[in-house]
Amino acid sequence: MNILQYLLYIFITINFITVPTLAYNPPPVPLPMGDINEIYNLLERLIPTSSSHFQLQLVSNINSTTIPYFTLSDVPNTGQILIQGTSASELASGIGYYLREYCNMTIGWIRGGGSNLFLPTTWPIIGINNITKQRSVPYSFAMNVCTLSYTMVWHSWSQWEYYLDFAAVNGMNINLAGLTGQEYIQYKVFLSLGLDDLTIRSWFNGPAFLTWSRGQNSHGSDLSGPLPLSFIINQWNLNKQIIYRARNLGIIPVLPAFQGVVPWELIVLRNDTQKASRTDDTGWLDARDPLFSEIADLWMNNLCTDFNCTDHVYQMDGFFHNTSGWGNYHNNNEETKIAIVQDNPACIWSEPLVDTYLEGCVQNCQTFNTLEEAQLACIQNVSCGGVTIERGQPQLRAGRSPISYKNETSYLITNPLQCQVLPPDPTWSAIGQAAYNGISRTDPEAVWMYQGWALYVANTGLNTHDPYAVSRFRVLLMLHHRVNF
Repeated sequence: MNILQYLLYIFITINFITVPTLAYNPPPVPLPMGDINEIYNLLERLIPTSSSHFQLQLVSNINSTTIPYFTLSDVPNTGQILIQGTSASELASGIGYYLREYCNMTIGWIRGGGSNLFLPTTWPIIGINNITKQRSVPYSFAMNVCTLSYTMVWHSWSQWEYYLDFAAVNGMNINLAGLTGQEYIQYKVFLSLGLDDLTIRSWFNGPAFLTWSRGQNSHGSDLSGPLPLSFIINQWNLNKQIIYRARNLGIIPVLPAFQGVVPWELIVLRNDTQKASRTDDTGWLDARDPLFSEIADLWMNNLCTDFNCTDHVYQMDGFFHNTSGWGNYHNNNEETKIAIVQDNPACIWSEPLVDTYLEGCVQNCQTFNTLEEAQLACIQNVSCGGVTIERGQPQLRAGRSPISYKNETSYLITNPLQCQVLPPDPTWSAIGQAAYNGISRTDPEAVWMYQGWALYVANTGLNTHDPYAVSRFRVLLMLHHRVNF
């Protein structure tokens, strides 16, 4: 697939809409068909002896442009419900819809109140108007990387089984479930590169802090460690069950890719200290470093051997935090300076917002002789949200939400993304492509899912007005023209 694709913080929302649908873009990777028998098993797990009330059918003759959907109808003279769907995920979604909307049942997350499920005395019918629901977007996703450590690391298979059923009937068809057990992948890779058992396991955090040593916050390595090898292998075996079940339910299990964080002892062993950055016991590798490529290839080989890479979706985002990895590239040299379009005809200004001001100064609330001069200067500075006229003097302001205040007038740029043009940071583009190559060399159809601190810049915090932060965010969204602003 030779292009970088991102899925950014897509949390579960409304997964299906009534026909007619919104504009639908085919997914970058095919959705798994799943196994219809597993959906019958799901029914029995939710409500024992209920599966005989349903007839399930997978709709044939679909292709990559077919909008995923399910239909509900009555089976004549049987009292059964017919659910047809384009995949196992749609069948499960149809079951969830029927139980919620017709049977007044709840299929809930166990930590949020649980479920209200029962075997009805009389099953409700659909009636003469059959129900058809189709997706407005190809993927419905819920989960973040921290949850896999803080909460779900303690789950047994029975709890995972419940969670996957919960996800399926609520329409989720992509999940971070595949991140469980990744320490064994790391363990085998680091062993092959020359580190010893105790060094590796001491670098791993204890179960509740695994997300930190996986790269989200890696200055906290060796917290509550060393991690027992028995735990590492048990989690790896558990992940095999999770992935197998997810695929049968029509859910894509996202797999973990190499994020560039390693024990510092490996950096020393490979004499790479001049290239890598360090945070406590962790080394952060630039994706352009040959050592990054070597580890990424070993990682992917182990990953695909253990779990198969048939779904092509990988999570990788350890580059932006704690002044490490990509976050180091915050400088003002000529190579990375941001060029703003000087006078953009696409800019749209609001009407005068009387008795309002915009808070936050740009260039010390620089003043201008005329409104036109101030507006032109504002366009040229990505930190500028608009102009406020204070005591007759137009000033550049950072705020984008007018605040009530007598005797001042504000003017807002109403389309800042189109107006204040930011090219992608060239350094980040190069590193991003190199990081993506770490998965695509093994899987040419790889899709990169990113979850992380995209707007974080060293020493500035989460600052959306920082031009370097915004430019790097454009790398995520616009590299290879996957998203148009």
